[in-house]
Amino acid sequence: MANVSKTFESDLRNEFNTAEQVYISFEDENCNNVEPNNATELAITIIQSEGDNIWERYKLPKKKLVDLKWVMNKINKDKVYESFAKDFKKILDGADLKDNFSLYPTTYGIGIHVVFSNEPKELMKTVNRILTENDIDFRTEYSEAHWVFRYVISKSEVNIKRMGEI
Repeated sequence: MANVSKTFESDLRNEFNTAEQVYISFEDENCNNVEPNNATELAITIIQSEGDNIWERYKLPKKKLVDLKWVMNKINKDKVYESFAKDFKKILDGADLKDNFSLYPTTYGIGIHVVFSNEPKELMKTVNRILTENDIDFRTEYSEAHWVFRYVISKSEVNIKRMGEI
C-alpha cells in the first residue's frame, strides 16, 4: 500500500490556497474511496479562478513517500508534455503534416506508426529535418514490436525552449 505523508492533504491545499476548490481522493484499484495508506491511486482536481485547472490521476508508489514534492513533480511533468504537444502541433502545421494520423506527440517525444503509414520513410526524413534544422537534441529507436519509430526528445530546459521557438 501507499506511504502517504501525514501532512500531504494540508500541504497540497496550502500550495493551491488561491484555488476555488481542491478535491483529493485516495482510491483502491476498484475506484472506491479508501484511507490514504490503503490507496493504490490518487485523484486530484484543482479548480482555479485564473490559470489552468488540474484534473489528474496517479498510480501511487508502494515504497516512495507520497508528499507535496512527489505530486508537484508529477503535475509539472504533465505540464511539460502538454506544452510539448502544443509546440509539436505547430511544427506539424508548419510542415503541412497536421492531418497525418501516423505522426503523433508522446510523453517521450514523437511517434510514427510505421505499420499503418503509407510513407514512413518520408515522414522520418521530414521529422529528422525539422528537428536537426532547429538544433533539437533527440535519439531514435523502434518500439519493441517495430510498429512505431520513436524520436525520443531530450526534456532539457534548452531543448523544450527550442521546441517552443520553432
